[in-house]
Amino acid sequence: MITLQRPDAKVSIMLGKNKQLTEGDMIRPSIYAIPFALKKRSVIYNSLTQQCIESKYYDWFKNCELKKYDPKDSEMRLLVETDYLVPDKCDEATRYDRLINMIRLIEKQKSGYTSYTILPTTACNARCTYCYEAGISYDSMSDEVIDNTIRYIKATSMKDEMINIHWFGGEPLMGEDIIDKICAGISNCGIEFTSRVTSNGSLLTAEIIDKMKKNWKVERVQITLDGREEEYCKRKRYVSFNGSPYRAVFEGIRLLLQSDIRVDLRLNVDEKNVEELHLLIDELDSEFNEKDNIGLYAHEIYGADEDDQTDVDAFYAGLAKLNQRICDFLADDKEAKADETAFYDKKGRTSRYFCGADAPMASPVIAPDGSLYLCENIVDVDMNSTVGDCTIIDKDRFISRKRIDSPKCRTCSMLPICTDFSSCPEKMKDCFKYRESKLRRSIMGLDSQTKLPPVKICWKGTVVRIVEPTEAFVIEHQDLLVPDYQKAEKTMEMSGLA
Repeated sequence: MITLQRPDAKVSIMLGKNKQLTEGDMIRPSIYAIPFALKKRSVIYNSLTQQCIESKYYDWFKNCELKKYDPKDSEMRLLVETDYLVPDKCDEATRYDRLINMIRLIEKQKSGYTSYTILPTTACNARCTYCYEAGISYDSMSDEVIDNTIRYIKATSMKDEMINIHWFGGEPLMGEDIIDKICAGISNCGIEFTSRVTSNGSLLTAEIIDKMKKNWKVERVQITLDGREEEYCKRKRYVSFNGSPYRAVFEGIRLLLQSDIRVDLRLNVDEKNVEELHLLIDELDSEFNEKDNIGLYAHEIYGADEDDQTDVDAFYAGLAKLNQRICDFLADDKEAKADETAFYDKKGRTSRYFCGADAPMASPVIAPDGSLYLCENIVDVDMNSTVGDCTIIDKDRFISRKRIDSPKCRTCSMLPICTDFSSCPEKMKDCFKYRESKLRRSIMGLDSQTKLPPVKICWKGTVVRIVEPTEAFVIEHQDLLVPDYQKAEKTMEMSGLA
């Protein structure tokens, strides 16, 4: 067994090792162990733990057969311990439900918020074709809403904790004066805070960035790019912009980096601009030599036509190559081959909540009129709450359904990675097919990986040996891989490699 993607550490620990089995007990593949035949390799993905492996027992998972447990078979024993194989009579849906409820209980909402998303305005100087705000009327915070927002943060923030504010929009920099007033107000209340901004970056100036650093306490800015200058301007459709908005964005990025503010660049990708984004990354590479404070990732906005499997495969193969190019861009050592370790060092995370709005520490979203929401993308669900109420949002009415209650969901292998809001069985004819297709795309990058990263054996914080793992090593020293593959502190005696 070779681990291609590490499991969610918390889920693995809470599930524990299945030690109740004895020799001869009947076992079967877990319903959450999903076999995928990729182009170059056959893998098994565990939708519960988010682990992905290669195993000599691939055909067993494909055929879902019953077999007798043999603890002397080291790989079979390991597959049992990592929840790939389960007892024949195991009620996996109930086990999953108990696990998620336990995690939710541990991560329960504390008394107060530590983060807020604030939309100072819904106005924007661009007209992006994919923006969720199409048709939304432009509105900006009044002085009354600004004052109520400050009082709301003071009343609902977790005491003696640093809070984070996410400035969103619209284009938040079009509400520069509003941000000034709110930041000054919460500072005067003695509240410690940091902030981040999601912006198109076209309005950044040295003066605004100086204010970001000193007054708004901004630590990072996310900026979206869609291609090089011609493609970018065609998609952004700026209104009455003086000069090139593309060059203005690049200058803004440069000024942010000079001010030691991290810049996260999101590349919006669809089937029409995959190759264009490769050329954009080449341009970014030549423009910005220092990569220490730059993040870069691709975000799919329009995929290929799901009814045309040829287009789907071509698009996601292109997306996998784009992610590979991003790894090369971010690599410290330009001579290193990112494809050897880029995906093996990835760690899965099992979904604990229906969506981000359901998470215990989800930040309230404050709209320009003072209305409160649980998500900036779900503004059509009236929570009947405003900043004037100065109370924690009641989420019970918003989060009311349980996936586990659906008979269709109880036996579905996609249950741990499915949510009511993205693929509810009552709303989609074939949500399994949709989820399976999406999962296949997410693991395509594992197909071309040929090397496991080295295991670092440490003693009192110092690396004393680096081991190149083989299949035998992984089976014998699986404890080194959990919970954190390359950062686990292990004494030489514990590792058995002294």
